[in-house]
Amino acid sequence: QACGAILGSIAELLQSCEATASAAENRAKPLIKDDTEKGSDEINAEADEVLKSVEEAETTLQSSTGKFSEAKEALAALEAPGQMSSDLQKLEKRESRTKGQLAKITAAVKVAREKAKRKAYAEFDQKRTECATAIRAQMTSKEKSADDFFEELNGGEALDREKFLNFLKDLPGLECFDGQMEKLFDNLATEGSISKAGFKDLVRVFYKCVKATVMSSEISIKSKTIRRLEVGEVLEALATPCQEEATRVMRVQCVATQDELTGWVTVAGNQGTTFLEPGGNFYTCVKETVLSDTLELQDSKTLRRIAKGEVIEVLEFPKKDATADVRRIKGKAKLDGAVGWISLASNQGTVFLESC
Repeated sequence: QACGAILGSIAELLQSCEATASAAENRAKPLIKDDTEKGSDEINAEADEVLKSVEEAETTLQSSTGKFSEAKEALAALEAPGQMSSDLQKLEKRESRTKGQLAKITAAVKVAREKAKRKAYAEFDQKRTECATAIRAQMTSKEKSADDFFEELNGGEALDREKFLNFLKDLPGLECFDGQMEKLFDNLATEGSISKAGFKDLVRVFYKCVKATVMSSEISIKSKTIRRLEVGEVLEALATPCQEEATRVMRVQCVATQDELTGWVTVAGNQGTTFLEPGGNFYTCVKETVLSDTLELQDSKTLRRIAKGEVIEVLEFPKKDATADVRRIKGKAKLDGAVGWISLASNQGTVFLESC
């Protein structure tokens, strides 16, 4: 009779634990689906609640451990335990099954948190792009360079949180929702403020040469040719495009990332021929490779693997690692914001990254 009571008590504990675990599992499943519409904050909040349920179920399981020991001692004292021995085995299987279920839920929560981390970066990156686009539009309308525009904002001094948020609030074409701009500031700021260098990094504009043309020394297309630009070359704009008076074509002053030569280039001809298109500062991974912490491959530390299909934003354009005879870029993974160095190709010719 005493043994039966103990088994009944274990069954009640397991029933409670199973119900808690099932509810937690149902809440965890949507968090790891690729098509979830939940934002990063919502995913993290849900994950916290799921973990609370897991901890509650684990506490209940721990309280049943002593009951199992009591039941085994009681059964050992019986001459003919009969059905109760079979009942105990069934309860032990239920306990084992529930432990496995809780372990899977905990693993799912870990996956959900990684997803939330990637979503948080994607949300930040989207707002960063929207912010940069709105600032560049304002710079263009005022015909100001990044240096001049920053000088106008705060006399050339670094922007603290209040000044940056007030600036964004009045910026045409930018929607500001609660908390978004604060998060943007926190991601862009260094030691509590955004410096001129940080601001210029935010509004950097790149062009990719899509038809061979020339770089010249002045805005006039008749000025001295510095060198020829080939298809695929990437240029960083130093100012917003402006119109050349004689031909009325749009020209932009820029620096070639390949050799750091500076000059003027025609964006599009007056007959409609396009020479430059926005972009060129992103690469796509075409074969799995690694992101490491230094330019030199030798003795570098692997930060993480870069999967095929991932997009990398260029922070520093290709540099030669002479020790490994490869060209490498410093980049930021669009998936999670991880920063490091990646080889464009191996010294045997295997291509890892292609411009996109």
